[in-house]
Amino acid sequence: MARYYDCGPFSLWRFTALNTFWYISIAALVCALFTLLIAYRVWYHAAAAQQVQRNNRAITPAITTTWPITITVGILTPLPNEAAHYLAEGLSELLSVSSRTRYIIAPLPGDNTRVTLFEQAQHAGSTCDILVTFGVTCANIAAEAAEFLQHIPVIKAGLRNEQITRLLPHEFNTIILTTEYDYQQQVALFQKIKPLAKEVCILYRLHNEHIREEVLALSNALQEAHLKTHAHVLAHNTHIDNQLSAFSTSYDTLFLMPHTVTATNVQELVTYCTTKKITLCAQELDVVTLGAALGFGKSEKELGAHIGHLIRNLCEGKKKYPTGTIMTHYPNYHCVINKKKCYAQGIELSPEYITMLEQVHIVNHQRTPYPQYRHDQSPPAANRNV
Repeated sequence: MARYYDCGPFSLWRFTALNTFWYISIAALVCALFTLLIAYRVWYHAAAAQQVQRNNRAITPAITTTWPITITVGILTPLPNEAAHYLAEGLSELLSVSSRTRYIIAPLPGDNTRVTLFEQAQHAGSTCDILVTFGVTCANIAAEAAEFLQHIPVIKAGLRNEQITRLLPHEFNTIILTTEYDYQQQVALFQKIKPLAKEVCILYRLHNEHIREEVLALSNALQEAHLKTHAHVLAHNTHIDNQLSAFSTSYDTLFLMPHTVTATNVQELVTYCTTKKITLCAQELDVVTLGAALGFGKSEKELGAHIGHLIRNLCEGKKKYPTGTIMTHYPNYHCVINKKKCYAQGIELSPEYITMLEQVHIVNHQRTPYPQYRHDQSPPAANRNV
């Protein structure tokens, strides 16, 4: 028997309502999915942008960072001297070549007091993304200010290998960069400029904790070159010419260590050396401009370039450096000659030879400018990051 279905007006209305409800449900579901997709995209971009905030900084490469970004590099140095200037210059030149990251160099010099340096380290904690320290004192100040630096990567530079044991432990991400100074390069060129030199005096001031080690290293290099060598500590409150006159030993060359003289007493030293026909050889290029016969320096600029190389690796996702990595840097020097003072201070060279020697860049070709980082040297157990 055949069946018949009621197709009256009420049934037709019910069928139409169900279809309408079905289409409205599908449309609502599509709108919900589209809204969730938009919300996810907004959240994803916000989370990616937050990765560059200081609270999330780390020494691991920022591979997922949204480009371009701006990174501030602080340089903590004891004084705003020539070394600090060249260090910042080397960093700036190397980091300026980056096409996707803008680096801002922020010098943080102290007045050679721990209080000021600690305040500068605190300031770095709120304004910098990476901190570079120069020397043992600044490295240890950064360790003392670890609470304020939080997770800022710290690169400790301007250190000798033997000074690693003097470093305070640092709780956060740290790279240690030691420098092996090679004074033999300087002495070899000095002997070419002044082959008749026989007796040398090293003049220095006890302005930091490792100056004696630098004096000893230079003294050893001079003695290996068969030059009789003396050392004299400069006092603070007396005239330089009076001190040198009271020094009973005679010499034909005076090596001036960094940060020994100031602008107020450098002319006394230049006048004394010119009068006595003593060749004044400085470890700073600025002193050559002020009257030294020749000077060696500018190695800090190359050190700054080396540090900049590490910073780009860290921030642009090129290489990962485990905390506590120790690297060694071998510096080269620039030699600058003051023509007029050479003759006045006992160097008998032809003008042609002096012209050829001007702006000499001493290079050790057996050493690579960027050696690979190593793990065969680690900080002492007491200094390791736990």
